[in-house]
Amino acid sequence: MLYRLKQGCSLRGWLFNPYSLVRDDWYMPTNLSVDEFNVLVRCDGETVFAEDESEEVRAILAHFLEEGVIEKRTEADPIDEVQAYKLYPCWRFNLINWAITGRCNYNCRHCFAAADLNPMAAHPTTEQCLEFVEQLASCGIRHVWITGGEPLLRSDFLQIAQALADAGISIDDIGTNGSRITSELLDELEAMGHKPQFNISFDGLGHHDWLRGVSGAEKRTLEAIQLLKRRDYRVKVQYCLWDGNLDTLRETTRHLADLGVDHLRPIRIVEAPRWKAAEYGHTLDFRAYCDLMLDYLDWYLGESLPMELEVWSLLDYMPESGQCRLTPVKRCSVERDRLQPVCGDARNMPFVASNGSLTLCNQISGWEAAHGVEHGNVYQTPLAQLLSDSPFTQQLLITRAQVREHNPQCQTCEFAGVCSCGCRAVALAATDDLLAADPTQCVFFKGGYRERFAQVLADHGIESW
Repeated sequence: MLYRLKQGCSLRGWLFNPYSLVRDDWYMPTNLSVDEFNVLVRCDGETVFAEDESEEVRAILAHFLEEGVIEKRTEADPIDEVQAYKLYPCWRFNLINWAITGRCNYNCRHCFAAADLNPMAAHPTTEQCLEFVEQLASCGIRHVWITGGEPLLRSDFLQIAQALADAGISIDDIGTNGSRITSELLDELEAMGHKPQFNISFDGLGHHDWLRGVSGAEKRTLEAIQLLKRRDYRVKVQYCLWDGNLDTLRETTRHLADLGVDHLRPIRIVEAPRWKAAEYGHTLDFRAYCDLMLDYLDWYLGESLPMELEVWSLLDYMPESGQCRLTPVKRCSVERDRLQPVCGDARNMPFVASNGSLTLCNQISGWEAAHGVEHGNVYQTPLAQLLSDSPFTQQLLITRAQVREHNPQCQTCEFAGVCSCGCRAVALAATDDLLAADPTQCVFFKGGYRERFAQVLADHGIESW
């Protein structure tokens, strides 16, 4: 009997994950045991399985037949070359967040990517971008989020998108201000096979223009959301909060729900270099942010709004399942802390800034630029090298245990069993120390907000976890 991998299934390996199954219909690669790999590598459409194969081999074949990974063949039918095993010379990453430009047609007062009062307007060449696409493919990366600056300002944006499609890399998310979204752009993306979520910033009816620094931004953003929903695109709105736009928070939320927005992410403006340098004096301290979101959550649940609600650094609520996760709460232990990266998000999705700097996240990029910090540049050093043993990957290996050792108060804290030490971007913004305790975590747990949010959820019949 012959077996072959089904179309859309391939065998891959990375450093520390040498045996993996990749499926086009599954987002993440699946680790394989040595025995499973040894069976699947024989499912090449040419290798004959004997009738007296061991019970273990027969069980593995039955499992992957049921999972839709392999199929039987009575005649030789070789797998495609792309399905054959390939070993990549780096750590396994599935997703990269890539700022393809620092240029923007807006002048946002709180820009994460700005090193100071001026934008970080780095703009890699077309050749650099296309070469980077090849490097992404050579590292086995299958998904990207595209951001900027304003990524749609690039005249070669569609050329980059086509290169990604040709390399088998999907654009899952485009972070944009919405001003350059057109039906023609969507037609082109769909023809390439891309159907990304659009992650659009909108900061309140009557307030959006001020924060974005451009007259007419509000009108253009709302028109873009309407166009995307008419074309059946998933839309996520990031809603930046400061003490100047709270008066229309609920009205804006209703309006976004009426437009069909799928996912709403209110986020407290953090003390990014540009925001602090301008001394606007509008930053919400974390306690005020928590109090605001307690009332807002109670109202939101009472309105039965259909949007997914992700309150930055506090909670994720999924209305379809009726479940809610309090994001600061993690399962922590001495053993787990020694192994768990303190920044799990960065381990899942590193960020490439517009100047090519490889860093933990977008929120940190402006701080690093302002302080002259860099842990590797993708336009100067091969990506495979940066994603194996490099100053960048050493950052990724920083564990919760190291942060606790750096902060003696964390070692004896009564909440050490549930507090994961928080966000590194917030720690940097507040203290200029990557290993510092995230002060917002202290407010959340010591201020009783864990219990207070859980009570609001319970009042609406929702169990938190």
